Amino acid sequence: MALPNFFEAQRAAPVRGNRTATLTANGQIVLPAGVMLRRIYFRNRTANAVTGGIRIGTSAGGTQIVTAQAIGANAIVSALPTIENYQVAAQTLFVEAVTAWAGAQVDVVVQYEEITTRTQPSDNNVQT
Repeated sequence: MALPNFFEAQRAAPVRGNRTATLTANGQIVLPAGVMLRRIYFRNRTANAVTGGIRIGTSAGGTQIVTAQAIGANAIVSALPTIENYQVAAQTLFVEAVTAWAGAQVDVVVQYEEITTRTQPSDNNVQT
């Protein structure tokens, strides 16, 4: 019985990763090239809510990814991106308070999955 090449199968498996930033003011998170956004997590380390919530866009003031996610005092929140953004080149995300940070310190974790054009396993990659 022929078995698929283990290394080829592993190479074709999607790679998941994340980018993290701890913010007390507007900031940026840079995603690598060729990824699809999966989920965004927020953890407020203070007893101060972010006034108006947090927005995330592909430009300053943008809301393409998250429009206005409420971030209460000491909150742990997750959000689905409004688009699952596939990027060919690296992408900078702008993370901003809609109104004011109000002394909040927020960990922002952007979870992604790598989408590549790597070769998928096929019958040509079978060892006998």
